[in-house]
Amino acid sequence: LIACNTRDDDGPAGMAWKNIPGRPGLNPVRSKTVMYLSELEFNKLADIAETLDLPSPRDGKLNFMGLKFEVGEKADIHTEPYKPDQEGNNYEISKAKENADLVYVSVHNHDKRRPGITYFDDNLDYIAKFVETFSRAAIDAGADAVLGNGTHRLNGIEIYKGKPIFYGLGNFIAQKYHSNPKPFDWFEARGLGGKVYPEEPSGYLGEQLPKAEMERNARRSSTSVVADIKYKNFETKQIDLHPIVIKRDSKQGGRPFIATGDDAHEILTRLAKLSADYGTKITIDNDIGKITL
Repeated sequence: LIACNTRDDDGPAGMAWKNIPGRPGLNPVRSKTVMYLSELEFNKLADIAETLDLPSPRDGKLNFMGLKFEVGEKADIHTEPYKPDQEGNNYEISKAKENADLVYVSVHNHDKRRPGITYFDDNLDYIAKFVETFSRAAIDAGADAVLGNGTHRLNGIEIYKGKPIFYGLGNFIAQKYHSNPKPFDWFEARGLGGKVYPEEPSGYLGEQLPKAEMERNARRSSTSVVADIKYKNFETKQIDLHPIVIKRDSKQGGRPFIATGDDAHEILTRLAKLSADYGTKITIDNDIGKITL
């Protein structure tokens, strides 16, 4: 099953009712966001809203320029799945489990935990909380693994109730943007006019970053792993993580190759650090990462 949070209201699938089929489309994974502030900070923002003649707080909640704020114990950006989307996906996962030995859920996600200077900054290593909530609920509904993609880089791996959640498996094949030239107005329509750098190794689109940061981003988007899940009686016993490097030269650009030596160690060490946040231990043996359950 494939769930997606990047198309908004463009073609979400509809639920079936009795013998009436649902409308074909994407399984949406939309989200709700609430900004929490201390009472002091919340009152300051309310004062600013009053100064700008914006709506005042109601029942301890403030809608400020389209963002929702509430009083919390500490400042935080809280995201959670849109309940009807979560319930709809859970239903489909549970029905799939009735008809299959193994069920895999692919989650296409672009949202990161914290906004940054640009989309492709280091904050993209950490995905939004609602994706974590959605993925764990997918396991509860019957999924045997959740396969995350969309951030174009590796994110952490969580073992939840004995089943893997890959929050981001990165790129496997990645062609440069300038391999299929587009007219300038295509970039203008996306707010990228004058901000396109096709000569960069990554074919980078967006605000220019310092060269070292550009290279780090290119490295993130051109390295990944291939996950080999080993089962016994349909229970996950071990996961082997084979690191890959996507070539960035003109002749072999976009093709994956098995990483070895320093490349393999850097990829697997980075993934191990991201996964440790979820309590997952990755050991490295002969250029292969291993998770043993």
